[in-house]
Amino acid sequence: MIFFAGNSLSKSITRTNLVLIPKKSNVQSFSDMRPISLSSFVNKIFSSIIHDRLQDILPKIISSNQSGFVKGRSIIENVLLTQELISYINKRGKPSNVVIKLDMAKAYDRVSCFFLMKILRKMGFSNKVVDLIWRLITNNYYSVIINGQPHGFFHSTRGVKQGDPLFPALFILSAEVLTRALNALFNNDQFIRYGMPKWSPNLKYLAYVDDTIIFSSTNEYSLKKIMSTLQKYEKQSGQKVNKEKSFYYLHQNTTRNISERVKQCLDMNWGDFPMTYLGCPIIHSIKRKEHFVELIDNVKGKLQDWKGKMLPDGGKEVLITSVLQSTPIYILSAIFPPMCVINELHRIFAKFFWINKETRKSKHWSAWKKICLPKQEGGLGFRSMLKFLRLCMINFGGDSELKRICGPIFFETSIVKKQIPTLMECKGGSQVWKYMLENRDLLEQAIWWEPKGGTSSIWFENWTNLGPLVKHQSEGHTCHVMRDVEEFLNEEGWNYDEMQNYVAEHVVDHIRNNMSQLKLVNQGDKPWWTVTSNGKFSVKSAWELLRVKENVCDDLKHLWCKGIPFKFSFLAWRIWKGQVSVAQLMHSWNPKTYACLES
Repeated sequence: MIFFAGNSLSKSITRTNLVLIPKKSNVQSFSDMRPISLSSFVNKIFSSIIHDRLQDILPKIISSNQSGFVKGRSIIENVLLTQELISYINKRGKPSNVVIKLDMAKAYDRVSCFFLMKILRKMGFSNKVVDLIWRLITNNYYSVIINGQPHGFFHSTRGVKQGDPLFPALFILSAEVLTRALNALFNNDQFIRYGMPKWSPNLKYLAYVDDTIIFSSTNEYSLKKIMSTLQKYEKQSGQKVNKEKSFYYLHQNTTRNISERVKQCLDMNWGDFPMTYLGCPIIHSIKRKEHFVELIDNVKGKLQDWKGKMLPDGGKEVLITSVLQSTPIYILSAIFPPMCVINELHRIFAKFFWINKETRKSKHWSAWKKICLPKQEGGLGFRSMLKFLRLCMINFGGDSELKRICGPIFFETSIVKKQIPTLMECKGGSQVWKYMLENRDLLEQAIWWEPKGGTSSIWFENWTNLGPLVKHQSEGHTCHVMRDVEEFLNEEGWNYDEMQNYVAEHVVDHIRNNMSQLKLVNQGDKPWWTVTSNGKFSVKSAWELLRVKENVCDDLKHLWCKGIPFKFSFLAWRIWKGQVSVAQLMHSWNPKTYACLES
């Protein structure tokens, strides 16, 4: 409480050790080391209190281009957006498109406390709040750990501590200066933007904390203006663009002259696709297996330490579920790979699970697809990567449908291609959007829009529990895209005379018999997810609605009871499935070896 009364924290609380962590095995200079300092427990308490007050304000003052550490925004959305925008890199004629990926040199270590205070005041924070943050971030003292011993004791005026809950929020506040400067630049009439279809909004800039991507044309004036804006930001904030690790990306058919002109303006290197952004490969052409070699090798690398160990079946089950299947989840949720990559991952999982501890050979007694079924349906409950991809699509498609936001930037871009998903098949646009529409019919049936203000679409949203009415229209009736339910309401309730002019007769009868009289209220229609009792959407319930179910066996419930070791349950499961190595079964595998059984 002394701190909130206006006093500074003691040095015993704010002091910490600074450790140099090697970035690579062969360290040649200080640039190959990463300085890490952790905040003390007591210091984190004060930081958490201030951060909790800030997190509700950040979405209102941080631009939508910035997704890092802002409540309600997702890193996955940035990756998806980047992938979509990269697909248009060759859509412009002259000048051509260019993508600039920036790397800030030691971004967290170069944050200036004085610059932060200026930003807070400019954004309208009170002097009391500014003073609290000032006393918290400037009262930092460090000792450097050398050969395991602390040396020195000095005061710091810049940089942030790792693990401190407040500093990420402060960092994106400082990065907001660059965001607003770039947005102002892109609104300049002389600036030639990144070429996209005319009906797409001009998304020019994406950032996740300090991972920044700028979309522009190769126009010389535009590129010089971008560099001028970056240099001004460097001078004000203390940040520095690392030109060695920053790259610009052009389409492979771009001429050498254009590339050299871009290189001269940006003073950066020409990068090759696939581009790595936020840990994911960004591809502008058709996705192939070679683009995901690093992911597959990473999963295989997890197995190297276990190859020499005699792992029991229960140990394999835990390692597959907790480690192997968790490794590719992030990339798969953001970048949707070809089926050959999914099949390769399943092959790795299956080979590891079925390998014999003694012979080190694997004989697959059951297909991986079958053992990925729930245990009560005859499987082992492993996660299918294909199922996970579909869950991601449901999460983006179904949840966003309920909230009417669809992403909020993501679905406003070209992926929708101005098509009403209920009305027509998607013949163009994003592959991601096509994936989302695969399950749309069943999902739309499960979403009911409760009429309140009549804001639902008459034709394309399920407000009658009959599904979208466009599917109930005969050839004689036409559907006007912009009509809302409120047009069928008057002061007394439903206007059946008006309704009969547009809607099929059986729909009018259904509304008259099953929907109570409604009077307009000043609020939007409310969505209900009819699969769950509370009306709230969940990915699990959506998947249960969509997936093909097998017959549930009651005996299996007793087989997988809690408290029974996995090896006993697994042996009983194999006996129940007829997958034990008895001679009769081995004969079906290799009749020549077991020819004596036929005598």
